[in-house]
Amino acid sequence: RELHDETGQALTALALGLKGAAETLKGNPALAAQQLDELRAETSEALDALRRLVLDLRPSQLDDLGLLAALRWYVDDYAERVPVRVDLAILGSPRRLQAEVESVLFRIAQESLTNVAKHAGANQVKVELAFQERAIQLTVTDDGIGFNPDSVLKPQARRKAWGLLGIQERADLVGGQCTIESRPKHGTQISVQVPLE
Repeated sequence: RELHDETGQALTALALGLKGAAETLKGNPALAAQQLDELRAETSEALDALRRLVLDLRPSQLDDLGLLAALRWYVDDYAERVPVRVDLAILGSPRRLQAEVESVLFRIAQESLTNVAKHAGANQVKVELAFQERAIQLTVTDDGIGFNPDSVLKPQARRKAWGLLGIQERADLVGGQCTIESRPKHGTQISVQVPLE
């Protein structure tokens, strides 16, 4: 989705811009040169966005150092990019988990924070990772505008919340349980609990 929405649109805009510059070149070389300078800057921005997307797909910290290190890295990076205060809390005794569980929890945290940035209008978000004896729980809570979960999560909903549905599907993949609580003007809390062997 990110590739389609962001990178695809950027490349389409560049292609149209180049076509326009080629036509302008015939009658106004100075304007064409200006257009090409602007397109060069847009190309640089598109490359940066693509690099970030590739890095986000599978950060090396997740494989090398585990979920906790990857979450710390992502939260720090998020705080630099998004004007929302974000806090990370770790409860219990941290330990490495199965690679599939770590990957799923990282993706759920990532998607939850992306939703906060795009839709919540929040001032603050808290990411909490609780290591329990037989389970691990990830909770992401924001103080944003909230929404009615029934209106976007029911099968007959006119406007689907694909990010939230993806979170539920990812939790199911590892035998986890996902709870999404939200009310208009009262923020949102996404909680995923995964049993551990």
